[in-house]
Amino acid sequence: EKRHQIASITLNNDESHCINICDTQLGSRYLTQFEEVFLKQMLNAFCIDPAIGQPPDAMSVGQIVSKVVSNVYKAKAHSSANLFKYNDPVINEALKESGLDKELGEDWFERATWWEVVDKLFAKKYLHAATVAQRYAVPTIHDFIAELQTESFKNQYADVKVNGSEPVVGFVARCFQAAAAEYAIFSGITVYDFSPETRIAILDMQNVLGDRTTPAGKLKSGIMYLFARQMAVRN
Repeated sequence: EKRHQIASITLNNDESHCINICDTQLGSRYLTQFEEVFLKQMLNAFCIDPAIGQPPDAMSVGQIVSKVVSNVYKAKAHSSANLFKYNDPVINEALKESGLDKELGEDWFERATWWEVVDKLFAKKYLHAATVAQRYAVPTIHDFIAELQTESFKNQYADVKVNGSEPVVGFVARCFQAAAAEYAIFSGITVYDFSPETRIAILDMQNVLGDRTTPAGKLKSGIMYLFARQMAVRN
């Protein structure tokens, strides 16, 4: 009997069904090569002009996407790691049940990062709680937007313009902001729980596809199919 290994998922484009495209494998601060290719494809797709089927100045946009992904994952793994908060009942209960709350003490948790909490839960074999904790540790699209808006990043590409006038970094940031609004399903931390035993994911995409008649609608559908393919492979 293997029915429990099959998950049927209806995708909806809202925050209550959010699945973060920036998620990594459990315990990993960085993307696998396959995950990195997928994420860069998604971020580049957010910058596509539907009328021409690619981003304006695609080479510069691609370079910026690669750079911002590298910068943000490095920062979230080390210098700008997200700080722990008692904001999730699954994690709070696991810390109590495992004894980590008393073992580590309040002072430790006041300074702890989410990645440190992930590691502690993983070591205690609380894998589901570690998975949930990791959702708060990894980047979201909003972290890419914030990095693009720093003066140091903008200055690296200050002389590069798209469409003759708009700074390319500002263009990419604007595209990411538009994507966060247009694709709420990608805009925050993952809230959907996959069973560790899931081997096959059957996705109902009816609610998230674009129309079939306009370039913008076809682009939206293409982005959703790219996302669905990644979900199917990962699970």
